[in-house]
Amino acid sequence: MFEETAQIYGFALSPDGKSVALTTRTGKRSLLSWVEVESGQWIKSMELPVAGQAVSWSPDGTMLVCSGERSSQASTDLLLITENGAEVLLSQPGQHITWPTWNPEGTALACACFHGPPRRDHPQIMTFQLASRQLVQQTTGGGSLPQFTPCGRKLLFYRPPDLWVVDLVTRQEHRLTHHEKTLLYPRCCHGTKLLFEYGSYSIRQIGLLDLNSFHVEPLSAEDEDARGPSWSPEGEITYIENQTSLVGLLPSGERLWSVALPEPDGVEAYPYTAPQWAHQGSRLVLLDTMRSRLWLFEKEPVPTFKQLVCFRSPSVAPLRAQRIQYADATGRVIPALLFGPQGPADDKKAVIWVHGGPHSQTSLSDPSVRALVDAGWLVLAPDYQGSIGHGPIWEQLPPEQRGERDLLDVVSGHPYLVEHLGIPSHRIAIAGYSYGGYLALLALTQYPSLWAAGASLWGIWDAREIQRMAAPMKAVSRFSEAWLDARSPLAQIKQLQAPVLILHGAHDSTSTVQEVQSVKEQLTGLGRVCDVHVFADAGHGLPQYTHVCCERLLCFLRQYC
Repeated sequence: MFEETAQIYGFALSPDGKSVALTTRTGKRSLLSWVEVESGQWIKSMELPVAGQAVSWSPDGTMLVCSGERSSQASTDLLLITENGAEVLLSQPGQHITWPTWNPEGTALACACFHGPPRRDHPQIMTFQLASRQLVQQTTGGGSLPQFTPCGRKLLFYRPPDLWVVDLVTRQEHRLTHHEKTLLYPRCCHGTKLLFEYGSYSIRQIGLLDLNSFHVEPLSAEDEDARGPSWSPEGEITYIENQTSLVGLLPSGERLWSVALPEPDGVEAYPYTAPQWAHQGSRLVLLDTMRSRLWLFEKEPVPTFKQLVCFRSPSVAPLRAQRIQYADATGRVIPALLFGPQGPADDKKAVIWVHGGPHSQTSLSDPSVRALVDAGWLVLAPDYQGSIGHGPIWEQLPPEQRGERDLLDVVSGHPYLVEHLGIPSHRIAIAGYSYGGYLALLALTQYPSLWAAGASLWGIWDAREIQRMAAPMKAVSRFSEAWLDARSPLAQIKQLQAPVLILHGAHDSTSTVQEVQSVKEQLTGLGRVCDVHVFADAGHGLPQYTHVCCERLLCFLRQYC
């Protein structure tokens, strides 16, 4: 029943710490399952009518609320799960309900509501009363997780660039921070103390806000990446440091302990996949970045990690890679991973594989890289500036350098392959996903003579979307239309010469289907090869089509490279 290829989309540790509820997807099938923490045994599962995402327990542990995509009406619905089954609470075509959270009494929910694709507009911050089934708009926010205060009478939310609170009785709003950072995420409250995360996409810090005095106290160092903060039942604070360690500290900032993470690629730190403590007992659950393993952390008697759920086949070991460096034309050094055959070969061919993010790095378990290596390709995966894992200075990439500095880092891999590894220039392709797809498309349009072929996997076509993600309220207006067009593959599409593969989800909000179809029409009209596959029931990442995407990528590159 639990296929090794399934991916975990959301999980929640029960208030008593005895079980974990998780949503998984395999192809078009989505399950909600319960796992016993002590034994790791599956308790039960139920098939969901939607593609399950976030899941959250009621405070008393008797109910669950779950959000999920319904592709037939391009919506994200809200479901209530009880012992009697699943009930659809909210479902409206074109409406996306995300990040549901409970009030302390378990009688109401707070959520963000988008009309149209998420991230295309600022959401309404709503409350939903379970007894009356009434949905009420409270205010307008900025897309992050709304949180009830411990008294349940106020709602915390993010409206760029600050944290705000709205009184649910009087509707009066108050700005809690006067922060100049680009992103803030309210995480969780403990008494009158609110943990929040702030910073850029590439590097984050955590802070503590006193809800009475509104005093803000930073808890992590500016040169360290700190994500996924959470309160333990004992009032300690934990967070993920540099994607290598789990750290515990007191609210005063005193560091208590630090343990290495069990996953070499780090763990998830997004709102509904971030580490979660049980309300009772010293138990924390973490999810790996491939969304295939759940880990249980227990602090007593000694800090220990135990694998709780594993969908990854034990026979599939992480790929072996050589850590290398290459230089650009100015001598600037770029770190990278090199996968695959590197000795003499009659049929030398290579792909420059560009990871997403940009605050990320290439995973040693990346299924696309594995497929390419297994098929005999040499894969160069640059960690361009903005990537994690090479220190805080390298992780910083100002918005004005996106699509320029990082692009040069990627493109500089081409002469390295030719001059140092002997790859024929006409046998080098470039491919990437998400932000990496954006850089791959820019490389194809701005350096068209370098590539035998290219591929964009759910890539971004317009620099305006890149800048919106970097700084939601400020970034786009900072730059002229000409500046943005010069960094937008969509505006330079006529310069693209090499055959290109485009894999995209119909519900992807970073680039629309209309943009993708426009590209196909323009390139086809110019006599260029443009192979487009739009997946009607998928969003960004195409997670339910991992194997299909790998197969189509391989087939395309074999044909044109």
